[in-house]
Amino acid sequence: MAVMDEFKEERESLKKAPFKKKIEYFWMYYKWYVVCGIAVILLVYFTATGILGTKDDVINGVAVDAKATDSMLKELYSAFLTEYGYDEKKEQVYFHCNLHMGDNLGATMQQTNEYISAQMFGNALDICIMKPQFFSSYAYDCNFLDLSVYFDEEVLDLFEGHIYYVDLPIAETYVERLNNNLPVDDIVIPDPTKPELMKDPHPVGIDISAFPDVMEAFGYEEGPIYLGVVKNTKRLDSIEKFLVFLSSYERN
Repeated sequence: MAVMDEFKEERESLKKAPFKKKIEYFWMYYKWYVVCGIAVILLVYFTATGILGTKDDVINGVAVDAKATDSMLKELYSAFLTEYGYDEKKEQVYFHCNLHMGDNLGATMQQTNEYISAQMFGNALDICIMKPQFFSSYAYDCNFLDLSVYFDEEVLDLFEGHIYYVDLPIAETYVERLNNNLPVDDIVIPDPTKPELMKDPHPVGIDISAFPDVMEAFGYEEGPIYLGVVKNTKRLDSIEKFLVFLSSYERN
């Protein structure tokens, strides 16, 4: 008997078979099609869920040596996003607060520097918050924006008396030495709060310790604590809003 004739005969007999027999037949011949189909559906579902569940960063930052609690940070994030009409289901503020330098000059500091450098190199980082001794190293290595160039004067006026300045000629010497693998320990860093004593002062940081509720949200106990805007950030608009927000933030 020809193969097609056998197939037709089997199909005809199957029509008269009990329902259980039909199920057994279907599973015997089509189970791998079913398994593969389910696998494809699940793959598509979980991929789509992962993509759709990812939020866009409005602000991505680091707060080094912070002792923040999730609840207080989320409160700050939510207040900012709500005030400026962002969609909390699709957009987020994120600060990595588990990075440490402190007084440790070993592996912890190296790992933190490597993380920050990688984030900066990948154009992923917007804001750095640090204690003065570490902030100075990044500031004089020219990692932060000149705030007076990229933000309105009205924004800087909100932080009058709480600005960190670098002296540009010293910063140029600092960078040149680093590029030539020369020591920088002997370079005298001037008082960052006294631009009048500098040859060419440029504002690159803000002392957030002037704002108690901001300090509390990030878990810093005492200042000064400086905030700098990374020079290759792509989110200047949201950063300006965030700075204005921080200047008046008060917990409910």
